[in-house]
Amino acid sequence: MSTTPRPLHRPVVAAPINTGRVAVVTAAALALNLIALWIGGASGASLETNAPEPINALTVTITTLVVLIGGSTALGPISRRWSNVRNWAPTAGLAVGAVTMVMPFFAADDAKTGATLAAMHLITGLAWFGALRPSKAE
Repeated sequence: MSTTPRPLHRPVVAAPINTGRVAVVTAAALALNLIALWIGGASGASLETNAPEPINALTVTITTLVVLIGGSTALGPISRRWSNVRNWAPTAGLAVGAVTMVMPFFAADDAKTGATLAAMHLITGLAWFGALRPSKAE
């Protein structure tokens, strides 16, 4: 029998965020969100909501970049302090994207606009998951 105390848990060091993957996934998400905007506009969506800013390519671009680049940048220091956040943050972001898909239907003036914005919520949530999920090598 050993009297050497064993640690209760091993400290987990979070792998750094793969900025290359974040950049590629963000570019793909931005392209898909802009395509969704174009399809929505071409299908007759008014793209009018009760938001103070208009829905156009500029607001879609800014919103996509802020969520994915800004969010992953903020996650870096947070995960250094609480390393387990990297385990659940990708899934949490996907869940937020999926759950908030209903919001545009309440804010939009028509169903086509709601569907367009809901698709963008899902695209961005999937992109968050894809950009931040730990890979097998991490």
